[in-house]
Amino acid sequence: MKTFQFASIVAGLSFLKTTIAAGDDYITLGMTSIKVQHIHSVARDMWTMDIDYYKSEYQGRYPAFWGNVRGKPARKYPLLYEGKVWTHGSFMYYVVATEDLSYIRLYYEGTESCDREVPSP
Repeated sequence: MKTFQFASIVAGLSFLKTTIAAGDDYITLGMTSIKVQHIHSVARDMWTMDIDYYKSEYQGRYPAFWGNVRGKPARKYPLLYEGKVWTHGSFMYYVVATEDLSYIRLYYEGTESCDREVPSP
C-alpha cells in the first residue's frame, strides 16, 4: 500500500468519526448539522401526541416514555435531520425532552452513539 492510499483511507475514516459542536442556530452531532429550531419543534410537538402513537418498523413506538429527568417525566421522539416530521420508518436521531422543555437532549445512533444537551427555547 502506498503512502497516499493509506492517507486517503485515514482521511475517510476520520470523516466517519462522530463530532459534537454547537453554533448559534445549528447543532452538529454525528454527520450533519441540525437547526436548533427544528429540535425545539420536535421537543414541543411530541407532547401533543399520545404515547406510542406512531410505529417504527424496527425501532419501537413513539413518542415513548423515557423516564424521569430532574424529577420530571421525559419523552423520546425521532428527529429527521432534513427538518421533516418523522411519522414512520427508520431514523438515526432522536430528541428526549421534558414537557416544560427545561431539559432537551439530542441523540445520534449511527456510526457511533453520542448525545448533546440542547439549550431551552
